[in-house]
Amino acid sequence: MPPGRLAGMTSDFTLLATGASSGQPVACVQATAVDHDLTDAVRHDYFVRRGGDPASIVAVLSPPTSPGCDDRLVFVVSDGMIGGCGEATMFAAAVRSGGEGSRRTFETAAGPIEATDRGAGVVRLRLPEASAVPRTHLADAGDRKLRLRTVTVGGNTFAALPAAELGLRPVEPAAAELRRAGIDLLRRLDGPGLLLLTEPVLAGATSSAVVWGDDILNLGPCGTGTGARMILALHDGELAAGDELVHRSPYGHAFRARARGAGHDRVSVDIEGTVVWRPARQT
Repeated sequence: MPPGRLAGMTSDFTLLATGASSGQPVACVQATAVDHDLTDAVRHDYFVRRGGDPASIVAVLSPPTSPGCDDRLVFVVSDGMIGGCGEATMFAAAVRSGGEGSRRTFETAAGPIEATDRGAGVVRLRLPEASAVPRTHLADAGDRKLRLRTVTVGGNTFAALPAAELGLRPVEPAAAELRRAGIDLLRRLDGPGLLLLTEPVLAGATSSAVVWGDDILNLGPCGTGTGARMILALHDGELAAGDELVHRSPYGHAFRARARGAGHDRVSVDIEGTVVWRPARQT
């Protein structure tokens, strides 16, 4: 039986590479097809058998079903799947790259994502169009109501809130408290699977904390979260279309982002980060 097949499965998978995208642990798997059994097998293989970092995101490549795309891409995490991931998409693009200038289009649940190898490990992604208008609602935080805004980008829906509303800043010394407060708030919400804790944009730069899943504080700046932060900055007048945003995680890892085609209703964001990868050891 092939190493990437479990009893009863009709498709195979192979771990291609592991590494990081702008600080976020990621991996890339090639599969002959994707179904529930396969994603469960990938999760067990990477997080249980191989002892992968629980904060990792695994990009699973398979043959595309949409014309004009080079690969289909889904994302496996330690407690299931997520709708999108900029860091894992960058990583897959680097692993698949034919060299500087190489371009690849990935079929994702949110739409096609175009990737360009910029050289020296830098990858640029063009995310699918998203709504330029955040939705606002109130959330019960026990003794008070919090004004949250939701933004959907690249297959993920974020609930966004200034970190100061929780008495915090998105910086590394506050990591444990960001994780605890963020997970507590996510459990109170009905819908968004990720929390974006923000600070104001100053001189084209800002930091945010992204909390998700089973007690995960993202190490990297989060690709779709960077897109969400750009949409908020455009909506609030902190940035204008064409301005660059440097978006950092609490650990100092950064993506660069720029909005294109910004309008009243729809916007698309390009993000750029740095990938480091190594071929996987087959076991």
